[in-house]
Amino acid sequence: MIKRLFMIGCMGIMFFLGPIGIVAQQTKIYDNPVASFNTALDLIEKKQFGAAQEVFINLMSDIGPGASIMRLEATYYNALCDYRLDHPQAKEKFSTFIRQYPDHSKTNQAYLYLGFINYSNRKYKDAIENFENVDTYRITSEELTNLLYKLGYCYLQTEDNAKAKEAFFPILNTESDFRNAANYYYAYISYINKDYNEALKYFQLVKNDPEFGKEIPYYLLQINYINHDYQSIVREGPALLQTRIRDKSKLAETARLIAEAFYKEGKYAESLQYFDLFNKNSKRDATRDETYQMAYANFAAGKYETAIKLFQKTVKDKDATSQNAYYHLGDCYLKTGQKQFAQNAFYSAFQMDFDPKIQEDALFNYAKLCHELAYDPFNAAIEALKDYISNYPGSERIDEAYSYLTNLFLSTKDYPSAIAAIENIRVKNSELKAAYQKITYLYGVQLFNSNKFDEAQDSFRKSLGYNYNIELTAQAKFWMGETHFRSQDFHKAIDYYDNFMTTPGAYDLEIYPIAKYNLAYTYFKLKYYDNAVIAFEQFVNRPVSGLNDYKTDAVLRMGDCYFITKNYENAIDYYERAIIRKSPDSDYALFQKGISQGVLGNDFQKINTLKTLISKYPNSHYRDDAYYKIGETYLLTNDNDNALSWFNKIISGFPNSSYYLKSLQKAGLAYYNKNSYDKALEILKKVVSDYPGTTESKEALSTIRNIYMDKNQVNEYFAYAGTVPFANVTTSEQDSITYLAAENIYMNNECGPAVNAFGEYIRNFPNGSFILNANYYKAECEYNADLLESALEGYEVVIAHPKSRFTENALLKAAEIHLLYGQYTEALENYLALEQNADYQNNVTTAIYGQMESYFGLGQYPPSMASSKRLLERERLDNEQILAAHYITAKSALSMDSIAVATDEFEKTIELSEGEKGAEAMYLLAAIQYQLKNNNRAEALIFELANKYPSFEYWKAKGFIMLADIYAVNGNLFQAKHTLQSIIDNYPGDDLKEIAAQKLTTIVRQEQKEMQLQNDSLNPNKSR
Repeated sequence: MIKRLFMIGCMGIMFFLGPIGIVAQQTKIYDNPVASFNTALDLIEKKQFGAAQEVFINLMSDIGPGASIMRLEATYYNALCDYRLDHPQAKEKFSTFIRQYPDHSKTNQAYLYLGFINYSNRKYKDAIENFENVDTYRITSEELTNLLYKLGYCYLQTEDNAKAKEAFFPILNTESDFRNAANYYYAYISYINKDYNEALKYFQLVKNDPEFGKEIPYYLLQINYINHDYQSIVREGPALLQTRIRDKSKLAETARLIAEAFYKEGKYAESLQYFDLFNKNSKRDATRDETYQMAYANFAAGKYETAIKLFQKTVKDKDATSQNAYYHLGDCYLKTGQKQFAQNAFYSAFQMDFDPKIQEDALFNYAKLCHELAYDPFNAAIEALKDYISNYPGSERIDEAYSYLTNLFLSTKDYPSAIAAIENIRVKNSELKAAYQKITYLYGVQLFNSNKFDEAQDSFRKSLGYNYNIELTAQAKFWMGETHFRSQDFHKAIDYYDNFMTTPGAYDLEIYPIAKYNLAYTYFKLKYYDNAVIAFEQFVNRPVSGLNDYKTDAVLRMGDCYFITKNYENAIDYYERAIIRKSPDSDYALFQKGISQGVLGNDFQKINTLKTLISKYPNSHYRDDAYYKIGETYLLTNDNDNALSWFNKIISGFPNSSYYLKSLQKAGLAYYNKNSYDKALEILKKVVSDYPGTTESKEALSTIRNIYMDKNQVNEYFAYAGTVPFANVTTSEQDSITYLAAENIYMNNECGPAVNAFGEYIRNFPNGSFILNANYYKAECEYNADLLESALEGYEVVIAHPKSRFTENALLKAAEIHLLYGQYTEALENYLALEQNADYQNNVTTAIYGQMESYFGLGQYPPSMASSKRLLERERLDNEQILAAHYITAKSALSMDSIAVATDEFEKTIELSEGEKGAEAMYLLAAIQYQLKNNNRAEALIFELANKYPSFEYWKAKGFIMLADIYAVNGNLFQAKHTLQSIIDNYPGDDLKEIAAQKLTTIVRQEQKEMQLQNDSLNPNKSR
């Protein structure tokens, strides 16, 4: 081998002519391997690793493979030179050496250096395995320090903190290049393990280290935060941020800690800039607690709008945080003038019991705002105050609670709830009792205006159970009289009117004269005409302004009293007074005056008065009456020509008049008086054939008999009479007896048996003389018994016959039944006929009213509006009729998209109604404004709806659903959710609750979606 190496060396000299020194040295190596080995070791000592490695490589080649100790060590040193020269093959050479020579003395060092190599290459697990194979007793102290530090670091990187800490510990106080790093990592591990005092101790040792000192203040800040040393953070934290921390997450966290420290120290304004810095740099969303702190800091700094937005984000769960947030939200809303929102927030705070002091204070703030705003849609404040009084009877604020409760009762218009609430309070003070008297009175008036007279009486009775307010007591008695009058219980009405007028203080009330007027009317209804005259006279003579229309009517009614009691001179006097006062019923007064003159035998005056009526009031409904009475007067005075002239005016001009049949019969009689037999027979036979069984037909038949007798044509009469059913004596008697038996039962108010009796008559005598009467009376009984379908059949029979004295009422009742059943076409037909056939002005008004309702029900809005207009032009309408006209006009206009007209009419409806029509009108008015995007106006109307019509839960809840939509459109999703939740919690029905729940779900999903989009845009790497 040596020779072979020498020959190669000579060839190298010959071919390459290399340096003479090297050739000489190689020759020397070949000659003395030990010297060469020592030379190489010397070169290592001198850190000439490249030259040393060349010698070791030559030795290894010269000595060749085998068990030579020198060659084995040369192999180790060859690897060591690669390690020192940072050659990558060093790792493989050390690994091969360890594998081939596991028991060699240099293997321990090989493991050490292989560990260093893997450490440098960040192969921490491999490095740990290498280091753990090193016998630390066989390495130098310097190598040991190096090994322990790097082993500890490897453990740290592989998250074995316990072993890392154990490795770092022995070198914490050693003088080495690794001491500061070891102390830093040791402190860091203690920090991770929440051993903050230990961490603080070792961080302090290296806080001035140029490499690690930049990181340590960050951890010291966190440790101070954990230890609640906020003063140190406030003192040192701001300066730390000036070092320009590059890591955004650390910057954000540092800012958060500083912000919270200022917050904990009560320096809220100073905390805000650091909260802002945190939000700008953080890759995560603020926690709920952090958001609350930001909200409160803004609140304390007077930045209420920002505080509101932040507080709204924290009210998620029912816990102490939410209670505090709601409470401060209420304060923020108050500070920004949003009392309505403040009310909701305080109520939400009250509903939670985590902090009793906040709960109590929130309750009173809520109650106070309810009183100020007169707004408490679901009476939550009342219930809350009731609970407070019940639960804390010994509280220092109990009197204040009673005061608030009383004021709430008096301010709310939800009288049923207020009454029920007071009745449920076991012990009531005098203030509550006085409130109860007033509220029950007001509720009685509300019910009366809604035509609920029985319920109104109950409420007035409750009010009369207390006498804290004498004026209210008197007024309640008056309204009790009114309810009994409207219920046609006139005797009780008189008792209450009399009681009212003798109640102390009643005389000075504005309603006192009206009570006298109503008392007079009650006597009039009971036919106590003498008493009625006295009461009307007292009313008329009372010096009071503003009641001229009532006085004029009283004068007219006095005329009626005298007329009915046959004191015709006084009747004429008072009818003339009514005419002079320009009574709306002057045409009626003229008619009655004329009739009175006729009764006194002043036929000429009678005729002139009735002619005055006709000329002065050409559209009067009393024209046909006047025509007939004039004709009748001429007939009685044997002026048959004039009589015929006036009867013919009715026959030709008023075919639907109740006087039409009478005029036919009287015209036939006038022709008979003139000996115009043929003309008389023509007319009278028409009466008999077209109106069989009527009184006029029987009188006509009698006159026909006389004519035939005068003409000596008796056989002709018998032949004619044979064609008339009721002219047969036997049949007529049987017919008459059967009918009269039924009629007697009816007149005794025995309606049940009367229906059966009339039914029997109708079946046995379908063409009987009294078939019309029987059908009508039977229908009346059935109507009063609520057998409306059977009644309708009878009324329609009456309507199908020529006009009679029953036609008008039959049309009225049939139309009412059809309207009740929603049969608008049939109802309309009846109401149109009623208007044409009505003799009474009230029924004309009712007919127009019914036409309006029917057209509206059929969806024929233009004629419905036209009927409404005609109705409003009528005189002496009651409030309900006026209200209905405006209400239907408004809804018709709305259906036709006539927004301006609808708006105007809904406003009039609201002015007139305290009932459901008013509530619906207010809601629809708000809906119009919402449709027009006038959200502020719509919002105001919804609050007004809740205040003015609190008893109408349906429309109130619909209004709040719309209000939630408005909030959502305006971006105030917090209030939108709160409003919908209030409906879900308090509305009694399921229909609108379901709608509210669906809308609430939609808003929550929208919020979640927007939050996700916002997070994705702010932190695009979060989801990676």
